[in-house]
Amino acid sequence: MKKQKNADIQLLRAAAIIAVLGFHLRPEYVPQGYLGVDIFFAISGYLMTLILHEKPLSLLPCLRFYERRLKRLLPAYLLIVFLTLAITSFYILYTDYGFLKVDTIWSMAFVTNFQSMFKEETYFLLISEYKFLLHTWSLSVEIQYYLFAPFILIPISWSSNPLIPLVTISGLSWAFQTFIPYPTISFGLVFSRIWQFLIGSIAFYVLKEQSSKLPEKFELMKNLEEDEDVLILLRKPRLINYNLLRFFNFVAIFVICFMPKLSNNEFYESLVRLISTMLGGISIFLGAQSNSYGSFSLFAKIGTYLGDISYSVYLVHWPVIILAKYLMIFEVTPLCHILAIIFAISMAQYHLFEKPLLHQSSKLTFSVCGIIYGLLILTLCQPQSFGFVSVTHPAVAANQQIAEQCNKLEMNKDCNWDPEMLKISPKPTKSAAYFCSYNGTGKATVLFTGNSYALRQLAGVKKALKGKYKTLYFAARPACLAFETFNDGYGKYWQCDEIFNKTVQFLEKFKPDLLIISQKVSGNDDFKHLLNSTEAYINDNATIEVARYFQMFSTFTQKIFVIEPHPTCSFNPALTLAKEIAQDKNISAHNLELKDVRAQVDPGWLKIKAAMKDCPKCVPIDVRNDYVENGRFAVFDTKTKLSLFCDNNHLSPPGVERMLPTLKKSFNQALTELNL
Repeated sequence: MKKQKNADIQLLRAAAIIAVLGFHLRPEYVPQGYLGVDIFFAISGYLMTLILHEKPLSLLPCLRFYERRLKRLLPAYLLIVFLTLAITSFYILYTDYGFLKVDTIWSMAFVTNFQSMFKEETYFLLISEYKFLLHTWSLSVEIQYYLFAPFILIPISWSSNPLIPLVTISGLSWAFQTFIPYPTISFGLVFSRIWQFLIGSIAFYVLKEQSSKLPEKFELMKNLEEDEDVLILLRKPRLINYNLLRFFNFVAIFVICFMPKLSNNEFYESLVRLISTMLGGISIFLGAQSNSYGSFSLFAKIGTYLGDISYSVYLVHWPVIILAKYLMIFEVTPLCHILAIIFAISMAQYHLFEKPLLHQSSKLTFSVCGIIYGLLILTLCQPQSFGFVSVTHPAVAANQQIAEQCNKLEMNKDCNWDPEMLKISPKPTKSAAYFCSYNGTGKATVLFTGNSYALRQLAGVKKALKGKYKTLYFAARPACLAFETFNDGYGKYWQCDEIFNKTVQFLEKFKPDLLIISQKVSGNDDFKHLLNSTEAYINDNATIEVARYFQMFSTFTQKIFVIEPHPTCSFNPALTLAKEIAQDKNISAHNLELKDVRAQVDPGWLKIKAAMKDCPKCVPIDVRNDYVENGRFAVFDTKTKLSLFCDNNHLSPPGVERMLPTLKKSFNQALTELNL
C-alpha cells in the first residue's frame, strides 16, 4: 500500500503561519494571530512524542531524537540570524546595532525567552525599539523543551494509561502560566508552555489508543521531505464524516485567530490559548483519519506547500518587517510588496539551503552549522559588521549617547547608602532603588523621594538647590509611589512592600525643611481616568487618600513640593531621533499633542492638586509649560535636536534642564519664606 503523510499537519502549519503573519503585518485585522505560535508548539509536541515512541528507551534513540530535531531546525535558524546581523549593519545606527549584537548572542545560545526576564530584573537596561530577533523566543522555548522531552515522555510511555499523567502535567503547566503574577515568566518560561507541547502528545496517544479499538490500522509514515514521521490511519472509518469535521476545525482555528480580542483579562488570554492549542491537537487527530480533500484538493496542495515553507517564513518575516519599520517604509509600502519580499526570501532559503541540507548527512549539516556559528562570532567582533552608516549631524551621535547613558544615574556614582537611612530601611534587594544623602553648603535639610522619575531628576534637583541645602536625603524606588497604599496595584516584582511606611519614618527621623516628591502616577489605575468637575476631583477616593498622606507628611516638614509628572512616549525619542536625523527625515511630528498629554497626565495630577486644597504647606510645581512649543509638548530641543527623553518613560539631562528655572523659582521662594 502506498504510504502517505498526514498532510493536515502541513495545513495546520500553514494556518499557524498565516495567523502569525497577519498578527505582525496587520494586527488590527488579526488581533489574536499570536495564537499561531501556540499551534506550532502542539505540532512539535506531537512529533517529539512520535519520534521518541519509535524504539525502546536507550541512549541511542535519545541521541537520534536530538540529532533529527537539531538537523531540522539549526541550519535555517543560524543562517537567518547571521543574515540579519550582516544585512542590517548596512542600514542601522551603531547603538541599534549594538542592541542587535546582544540579541544575537542570546539567540545563538537559544535563550532569547529568558532575555526579557533578565532585562526586567535590571530595570534600567536600555531596550532597543527594533528587536530584529524577537521572534526567536519561540525557537528557544522549543529547543529547551527538547532537553526535557525524553525525560517527560519516555516515563509517561511506560504508564498503562499515558493520558492520565499527560493531562495532569498539562493542567499544572496551564495553571502555572495562567496564575503566576509575572508576565515575562508566564509568557516565556518553558514550564509555562509545556502544556502546549503535551497537547500534541495527547493527540498521539489518543490516536494510538484508537488504533487498538478500531479495525483500521495505524502506521508510522516517513515524511521524506522533512525527515519527520507521522501517524496515519490506513483506512478511513465509515461512521464519521471526518472531512467535514476537519473543515470546521480549521474554520474554528481561523475564527479564533481573526476574531477581535474580547478582553484584556489575563485569564481570557489563557483561555483562548487553551482553545486554539486544543484545536491544533484536534486537527492532528482528524488528519490521521483521512487524506482526502475532495473538491478542496487544489487549496490543500497550496496549503501543504505553505506548511512546508512555514518554518522558513517564520524565520524570515520578522527581520523583514522590523527593517521596513526601521527604514520608515513599512507604512507606505503596499502589503503585497512586503509579503512578496518575505516569501521570495523564504522560498529561496527553503529550496536552496534548508531542504537540500535535510537530505545530507548529519555530519555535513552540523559542519555547516559550525561554519555559520564561526561567521557569527567573527561578525560580532566587528564594530559595525560589514556595513557603515554615515553620520553627518552631531545630534545623531549625541542622541545615541543620551540613550546609552540612560541607565547611568547620578546615584550610581556617589550614593553613600546613608547609614541612618539604612537603619530605617535595609539596603533594598531590588536594583535601581537607593537611599543616599548628600552634603552641601547651605542651611536647609531636604528629603527628595519618588519613583524612577525622581531617580532621573536627582541631578537637576541638586542643581536647583545648589548652595541652599546642608543635607539632601534621597530615597527612591522604581514604580513605587510615596503614597504607599497605592502600591498594592503593582506586581510583586517591584517589591514596594519593602518600603511601606518608610517615607513617614524618614520624615520623622530627619524632619527636613523641604520634602520634594517626583513620581509617575499614571501607571496606577487610581490615577488614569479624567473626571468631569473640580468637585469630582475633590471628593474622589484617591484624592482623599493622597490628602491623608499630605496631612501626615506636614507634621514633620515645613514645605511639601510635588513636581508635575511628565508624559511618557509610545516610542524611544532618543533612538528614534538619532535614526531619523541620520536619514534626514522631518522630526517635528514626534512632538506630543497636548490633548494626549492632558489625557495621560491630568487624571493623576489634578487629583494630587485637589488633595493639596487643605494643605497650606503643599506646593504643586507645574512644569508642563517649560516643554510646550508651537502648541505641542516637545520631545527634542529645536536648536540642538537633542532628545528631552532618554527612553520612552524618562527625561534626559537636557529634558531635566528645561524645568530647572521653574524648580529654582519655587524652591528659592520657599527658602526665603523660611529664612533658609
